[in-house]
Amino acid sequence: MYLYYFLVYYQNGVSVAGTKKVVGRKAAIAVLVAFSAAVMTLSKTVLYWLCEYYSGFDNIGHNSLQDLIFLWIIPNGAWLIGPTVMIFEMGSELVDNLAAGTGSKRD
Repeated sequence: MYLYYFLVYYQNGVSVAGTKKVVGRKAAIAVLVAFSAAVMTLSKTVLYWLCEYYSGFDNIGHNSLQDLIFLWIIPNGAWLIGPTVMIFEMGSELVDNLAAGTGSKRD
């Protein structure tokens, strides 16, 4: 799904003021697909962490703290932080454009 977003960006991007932008229906679909992918990625990662927590850390509890931090927390933490940022950024873009379409101003 992320690849679709980048594919649309590179195939349909138009240079505007030195930056590449995608406009129109294709842009809206690409943002919606990327937003959905970010929500799914975040939810599966949270589920993965919760499975470890509720199992009493059966799969990772045998590791040293250093191994746990560098081999599990940091790599898996990136899958929490990245999609969260994407959700807020793309969600904000979706809400702003929906509000603009109705003619209302941002609160």
